[in-house]
Amino acid sequence: MRQAKLILLLSILFTLMTFVSLFAIHKFSLRTIEQIAENNAKVLADTLNTSRVLYSKNVIQKVNRTDALSVGADHKNLSDRVPNPATFAIEIGDEITSKYDTTIVRMFSNYPFANRQLTGGPKDQFEASAIQYLTANPTDNFSDWDHIDGMKVYRFAQAIIMEESCVDCHNSHPDSPKKDWQVGDVRGVLDISFPLSVKGSQVQDMAEKAYIIFSLLSLVSFALLILTIVKIRSIPLTIEKELESRTRTLKKESRMDFLTKIPNRRAFDEFLNIAWIDESHQDKVLSLIILDIDNFKGVNDNHGHDIGDECLVEVARILKQSIRSSEDYIARYGGEEFAIVLSHLGKQGALDMAERLRVAIEQHTFSNINLSLTVSQGVASCESFGEICDIKEFIKKADEALYSAKQSGKNKVVYMMES
Repeated sequence: MRQAKLILLLSILFTLMTFVSLFAIHKFSLRTIEQIAENNAKVLADTLNTSRVLYSKNVIQKVNRTDALSVGADHKNLSDRVPNPATFAIEIGDEITSKYDTTIVRMFSNYPFANRQLTGGPKDQFEASAIQYLTANPTDNFSDWDHIDGMKVYRFAQAIIMEESCVDCHNSHPDSPKKDWQVGDVRGVLDISFPLSVKGSQVQDMAEKAYIIFSLLSLVSFALLILTIVKIRSIPLTIEKELESRTRTLKKESRMDFLTKIPNRRAFDEFLNIAWIDESHQDKVLSLIILDIDNFKGVNDNHGHDIGDECLVEVARILKQSIRSSEDYIARYGGEEFAIVLSHLGKQGALDMAERLRVAIEQHTFSNINLSLTVSQGVASCESFGEICDIKEFIKKADEALYSAKQSGKNKVVYMMES
């Protein structure tokens, strides 16, 4: 009876957690879609406005200094005429809109020229609100979610500022509807729309797959939970042994480097602390080598991380084959660094070991692309423990020795600590 009540309670909690988790995934996917649309709109708006400004400064000003070319909106039918900056930006926007059905780009103004009188003004409430707001706050952006043809879209508006290179043309042009422009005035607005359903389709697909996977995993997890409860009630000793076995496995895996299959930094720290205590009690010597692959970033950059990972695995294999199997301890210290603890081995023995490792790696051909590597090594040893030598100083000296090897040309072994 108590077991049935427990299962019922867990079922209720599981159902609530599942619904909450699915709702969180749904909200996260929507927010991701919105963020994608917002970021893309900002980037596109900045790109178009920057292109228009640079075109005005770097092209139109040069054209105005020559009689061979003229500037105007009707440039398409005249071989000696180039588009003015506004026409240039409008045509880029039209090209983007026609080429990508996921994007709508439009430029409008309260003072459109005669040739754009029908299409150049605000067309809806968003554009009317945008130009009103941006006229009062030209350095801000204006954005909102809207619906166009029944589709939810993200709309982003950015002010088009009157530049010094444009003000004279706008005030003197015979077709200009406004003759008192000043530099810094808001002469128009760039409006960019991204349909949410199109821009977010891939994210939505991923979210739907996540729903299915999460639901399946949740059901499996819940079923396993119920089975575990039943089994714990019936055969507690077997479950206890299984849990102990899994705990040991997880503990072992948590101390193993996934790539190279040698102990990781956490396991190294634990081993060194134990070795330090043992050696200090027995008044014996302990040495440490910290090894770093030279120029390893270049391997990843030039050949890819897959080749880099192969090299790390191969270096680990060479080190394991080269050390004394029963007395030495090797671990991946971090990134392309490895650490070797040498028990009962003093300065000269540690230096000899480091040199053998250096030569073995230098003479080895890595990967199937005939790649060669070198390593730099820092060596420290200690024969007097306690006040004369502590573990932190021991590691620090090996690290300093490695740094010295790197600075003095690499592919070297440097010793930095006397016993």
